Amino acid sequence: MTTAIKSGRGLALVIFILGTGVGLVLGYLLGTGGNQSRSEGWADATGGRGESSSSVVRAETNAGSGERPNTIANLDVDGQVAGLSAALQERNLGGKLDYYSLLKDMTPEAAPEVLKALKALGGQGHILTNEKRVFWERWGEIDGEAACAFIFERDKRLAQTPFSTLAIEAWARVDPVAASDWILSKEDVPLRNSMYKGFLNGFAQRDPAEAEQFIANANLTGGQKAHGYWRVARQIRVNDGYHAVAEWYKKFTPDHPQYRSLTETVTDVWTHAPVAESLAWGNSVEIDGKIAEAARNRLHNRIAHSKPDQVVEHLALQADVDSLVGADHLVERAVQRWVQTNPNAMAEWLVNNMNAKNYDFVAEPFARHIHDRDPAAAAKWAATIQDPQIRQTLEDLLDPLEE
Repeated sequence: MTTAIKSGRGLALVIFILGTGVGLVLGYLLGTGGNQSRSEGWADATGGRGESSSSVVRAETNAGSGERPNTIANLDVDGQVAGLSAALQERNLGGKLDYYSLLKDMTPEAAPEVLKALKALGGQGHILTNEKRVFWERWGEIDGEAACAFIFERDKRLAQTPFSTLAIEAWARVDPVAASDWILSKEDVPLRNSMYKGFLNGFAQRDPAEAEQFIANANLTGGQKAHGYWRVARQIRVNDGYHAVAEWYKKFTPDHPQYRSLTETVTDVWTHAPVAESLAWGNSVEIDGKIAEAARNRLHNRIAHSKPDQVVEHLALQADVDSLVGADHLVERAVQRWVQTNPNAMAEWLVNNMNAKNYDFVAEPFARHIHDRDPAAAAKWAATIQDPQIRQTLEDLLDPLEE
């Protein structure tokens, strides 16, 4: 690993390319297996509790014939179950796509039997994680009360299950008043809180402005309000973009009881924006000093962790680091993360960008962070720093080994 760090342009490039090639091969060999293991872990996370029915038996029998309808509209319950099961028996993309297409015509009466069929297919080794997700969403759309009642009675001793919020989320997109009345009528068990968050998810997707009014006036816990505002902000971003989120945030004042969590919510949304835009938003926050500092630190930590290469590139090539609030903290975190994950890639980037206007700003922490693993290499990188004062200070700090 340290060869590319030590060397100049030539060796760094060779090792970087070789390393990338090995990574691609390993990713090809291991990626599918990893995904399969994950799916298998979720395969039987839902479904009935050992139910069986003649519908399931007939579905399996009919599936074996390879025959299935182009639509299940106007079919009885057994016909709907048979058609959906036959599509999934194919175990290929075409079958899955047919299942999604057929599911839109499932009736409320057929939903419990389809759920049993999904459980039976899971017992045969079918991986149906996404198919179950779409099923719960569809049942929530066509008969939210029945779907949610089934989940609540089955799982109410648990805080949350993989699919416990999907039906009420879909129901809230269709009829948020009925969904809210239903969940509020349920006993106060741990599952109720997670399902209530699912309701807020769906309500925000349906109409973020109405959802915001509801959150402000409803008797919700602090955690529920924070979650609701987070979903509203996310939906505003989906509908109208990041800058609409910034405008929405401006209407709240520091005396708002949820102001700190609102600030965190908006910050989290901005972490997904392009680096230049997210940093510009963080730099523009002009509120109570402690809240603003916490928001910027949150923003910087998250983007430095998730996309360190993009942060370093922006700081080196484009940023006005003198006017960027918290720039020293940001570059430290980003360089540290990139060195942890792929030091050769950062070395190669530095070799190719030695003329960057802020080269010293990113090269100095790089030399410091590789010093523990290779002091001699750190000394060589310190020597590339252009500002004599920064270079001398760094060299004094590193005290490099003599070769």
